[in-house]
Amino acid sequence: MLTLVQHLSKRVKDAANTLTRRFTKKQIAFLALVALALVVIFQGFIRALLSIAILFVIGAFSTYYKRKLEDMSAMGFELVTSTSVIAGIALGPLPGAVFGFAAALVSVMLSRDVGVTTILFLLAAVGAGAAAQFLRSFLGLVATGMVLLAFSMLLVQSFTFFVQRENVYKVTAAVGILVNFAVNYLFLSYAAGPLLALLS
Repeated sequence: MLTLVQHLSKRVKDAANTLTRRFTKKQIAFLALVALALVVIFQGFIRALLSIAILFVIGAFSTYYKRKLEDMSAMGFELVTSTSVIAGIALGPLPGAVFGFAAALVSVMLSRDVGVTTILFLLAAVGAGAAAQFLRSFLGLVATGMVLLAFSMLLVQSFTFFVQRENVYKVTAAVGILVNFAVNYLFLSYAAGPLLALLS
């Protein structure tokens, strides 16, 4: 570990030395001022971009871990629907739909859990992102998220309840749905507002 730190430290020093050999101190100061000016001018855009990245990671990785937990017969939760709702409200129907599709697709690819419900899952995420802004004009943020989550769960879990014959699997799925609703409700109640403010 110490050798790795020393190696990284040497690489950083070498890069700094190369930079100072190529540019004078005045040129470096000028570049720093330009970079600072760009950050100040485009701070809203940069903040929104970082917020979208945070939403994307939350959505995609929560679903990835939900599927991993389910493989171990544990209860997980997905936040693709809720993050797609936030993106849809902040950015509009088309960007919200694209966000939902991309986050759902990445989570499917990470978990390698492709099956009959994959298309339904992708459609539910696209629908949540696309419909969020419209529904928000009638409902509050939390209500919009919960309605779209119910739509998503109904669409995706319909296969489990109507096709699966094992009652034990149905009970596990029902408990999983309750856990998912509870976690999404808390996420929408406490985290969605601040995240939406960052995107505005």
